[in-house]
Amino acid sequence: MTTDANTLASAVHDRMPVILGRDERRVWLDAEVEDGEALQELLRPLSDKEMTTYAVNPVVNKAGNEGAECVAPV
Repeated sequence: MTTDANTLASAVHDRMPVILGRDERRVWLDAEVEDGEALQELLRPLSDKEMTTYAVNPVVNKAGNEGAECVAPV
């Protein structure tokens, strides 16, 4: 699922994945939660303060490439 990009991610794209923290994951996975609004509130951008960005090797741009070099800082 995606949501609007936070300030940090908006430099790359206008959308970003929904990233749930530990407490949010508990709510999301709790079968007892029937309140759709409570779940909807979890679908928001993660705070910029909880993220970092860094440049990676251009090999990441080819879907067939795998391995540590795809995410290693350059």
